[in-house]
Amino acid sequence: MSSRIVEQILSHSLKTQSLIGIRNTNGSSNTWIGYILDFNEDIFILQHISPLGYKDGVIIERIEDIDNFETNDDYIKGIEILFNNKKVLPEQTISEVTVTNGENWQLDIIKNSLDQGRIISVELDHADTVTYGYLTDYDDDVIQIIPITSEGNEEGYQTLKLSQITSLGIDRLECRKREMLYELKITSKNKK
Repeated sequence: MSSRIVEQILSHSLKTQSLIGIRNTNGSSNTWIGYILDFNEDIFILQHISPLGYKDGVIIERIEDIDNFETNDDYIKGIEILFNNKKVLPEQTISEVTVTNGENWQLDIIKNSLDQGRIISVELDHADTVTYGYLTDYDDDVIQIIPITSEGNEEGYQTLKLSQITSLGIDRLECRKREMLYELKITSKNKK
């Protein structure tokens, strides 16, 4: 290992079990999140932590195959909150949604199936980007949501046209994860 900085990052994670992010050079956009169990000049052993905060096996990798190490960013902090709280994500509670006929299927589903106290996912115009957030209001033309990031943070308000909604997600695992992170952050702020 030639880098003093990399050695400091690995040593700190090993001593404190603080989570770090690791990207390898295989061209994947995935980041492994976890803490270091052991390392030497050539390899490290990572206790992998899933995006939901659960232990997810052990990864052994060569240090030279790593593009970068990430520490202390919001995504890692979100996973660390889930990991440290050991709170199990709530089970899916919505299992029945009625299909409607008509052009305004989005409005019909929102009126009949969505709880305004739960996070939903919204896809617009078949885009790759999906917005997750709390539904706060709707009318015949638009919905208003408070977007919640993957770290459980609020991002203001968004108003979305119903006619552009191509997909709605209700009670999905990612929704429940964001909701739990959001609630944990609110609870910790209130304790201060």
